[in-house]
Amino acid sequence: MAGQTPSNLIEEISDHPEFIVEYEPVRKKENKREKFKNSRFCLFVYGSDMTWMVEAMASGCVPVVITDRPLQDLPLMDVVDWSEMAVFVGVKGGVKGLKRVLDGIEKSRYERLVESGVAATQHLVWNAEPQAHDAFHMVVYQLWLRQHTEGDGGGDGGGFIMDLEATMWSIWKTQVPTTDR
Repeated sequence: MAGQTPSNLIEEISDHPEFIVEYEPVRKKENKREKFKNSRFCLFVYGSDMTWMVEAMASGCVPVVITDRPLQDLPLMDVVDWSEMAVFVGVKGGVKGLKRVLDGIEKSRYERLVESGVAATQHLVWNAEPQAHDAFHMVVYQLWLRQHTEGDGGGDGGGFIMDLEATMWSIWKTQVPTTDR
């Protein structure tokens, strides 16, 4: 399908009876969570509003990220293996290709995706006060890893500050939910 874009794919999916596409935001958070709980897969266009991806994972809905470019800025990419909790698809195959990919996911892999997604959400939540293994600690851990695997072990720390800014931006861009636990 020449010239296929994520927008075209979403439009094509809208006409398919096996997919429910909502363009209007759900007003109440509880309604959105209920929709996630009742869905096996939740589609997200990479680069657009992906703020609900963590909520989807927490509800047991496997994120399906539509993209035709390399992923470089999902939160905590150095720490979290996103391929273990989400499915990444291109737009070239259209609805048939998307359906083929989703139908091809075996039950055991699907269960692992759900389990990993639910477990990973604790690492993607900002708490009012940092708690063990939450987003704050994962950001610090990711920066520590980068400093010890990519850094030169010295210098003025400029690389550390740039890594801190990039990491914080990737978290904030997806607007990870905050909790007051």
